[in-house]
Amino acid sequence: MLGHSLGRNCKVTLINTGESAGQTTITSDEINMAGYEGCLFLVHMGTIDGGAATTCYVNQAATTGGSEARLEGTRITIAEGDDDEIQLMDVYRPEEQFLEVEVTRASADSTIQSIVAIQYGSRKPPVTHDSSTVANATYVAGPDEA
Repeated sequence: MLGHSLGRNCKVTLINTGESAGQTTITSDEINMAGYEGCLFLVHMGTIDGGAATTCYVNQAATTGGSEARLEGTRITIAEGDDDEIQLMDVYRPEEQFLEVEVTRASADSTIQSIVAIQYGSRKPPVTHDSSTVANATYVAGPDEA
């Protein structure tokens, strides 16, 4: 039975396809939380130069493109030794409908490989992934060996 399959009960969206080395603030695409209870964000960092001051946050807004407010408790300070590692931020039951990730990069260069949003707690499973960012998906239950 696939009813308990994570892949069928969450929505995966690539909200940033990567950023080259730099010292600028990056803001991801927005995620519309209508119909979902929470969202797990995966910020996949690339190379982080020594001395880089890099942090990530989740922001929320009531309307798409609206005035964003940083969510308390979502701040992660990314160490210069966190090259090629993933930072996780999970927001459950946000007060506003739209979420985005903000990554501040200062003092020295850092690279972002990608940012992925995994929305969960759908009120109407199974969900459909964003076809513009997820090329293929397969779901199996109790599969035989190939």
